[in-house]
Amino acid sequence: MNEKREVILPSDFSGEKGKIVCYRISSYLELLYIDIRSRRIPEVQIQAYEGEAVMTVNFSFLGKCEVLLKNGGGTYVDTGEYSIDYGTASREADEFYYPRAQYHGMELILYPCPELDKELSLNGRNTKMSVELKERFLGRETPFISKADARIEQAVRVIQDDIEADADMNLLAVDVSRWLQVLCSKRDAVETNRVYYSGSQIQIARKTMDILTEDLSKRYSAATLAKHFGISETSLKNYFQGVYGRGYSELLNEIRMKKAAELILKNSMKISEISDAVGFATQSRFAKAFKNYYGAAPLEYKRKHNLNKDSRQMELSDNK
Repeated sequence: MNEKREVILPSDFSGEKGKIVCYRISSYLELLYIDIRSRRIPEVQIQAYEGEAVMTVNFSFLGKCEVLLKNGGGTYVDTGEYSIDYGTASREADEFYYPRAQYHGMELILYPCPELDKELSLNGRNTKMSVELKERFLGRETPFISKADARIEQAVRVIQDDIEADADMNLLAVDVSRWLQVLCSKRDAVETNRVYYSGSQIQIARKTMDILTEDLSKRYSAATLAKHFGISETSLKNYFQGVYGRGYSELLNEIRMKKAAELILKNSMKISEISDAVGFATQSRFAKAFKNYYGAAPLEYKRKHNLNKDSRQMELSDNK
């Protein structure tokens, strides 16, 4: 039953590709290692459990992971947080969404049962980890989300280290068992307060982002888009802030600057053309905004990048 699958994913803003690595550790358990640089990724096919509710455990090293609920609403697991869900989250979406276009995290998908606990037993002891977690979180209307403490983070870091070292499935099973044991021991974990958004609020925020980023040469005020969606400007900004964790103007400026930097390093466009492509009326305004963000003018930024690239290549040559 042990199986490993790797899905390579393109990046939204850079040439560096992302990936999802899926480990089917047993008939009752899958481990997903996620390291991506895009907002949307296609659903990853996972083991079916004949209609049974599954438990999901998420941990975010970096970025926000969207958690959609069966009632149509949703919330987000942010950097340094973990979530445990049994039966409240929806897995019917045809894609997963990561608002910051960069996410690094870990997810367990398991069917809690005595058979799984027997497979994950350590030192010959048949513990009841998955069943205990199921009983603890059964009947909730929303996922349990909390800030990870040092023990939880350490347990997940061990899994990450073994994945990057290409450890075999048996060792990963031991790592996962230890992670579940730590979670079982956290009976006094404090649930963090959070806002849940309706499905329509999430969709408005998403569509706003799609409009803003479809063509960066065009500019849209928050007031214009609020009128388009039939809501107040304050509401639109609140939905946007809630989903993306950043203010409307601040995040849009960051997106423009990252796209500009990408185009500058590709060497195929003039600075004036890049300025137009990312929505600046004049090249001088673009240069000022770019320097404020990166601490260097566009051409200086390009020269520094090329020098650093040459230095790294020389180091590699010297080490051969």
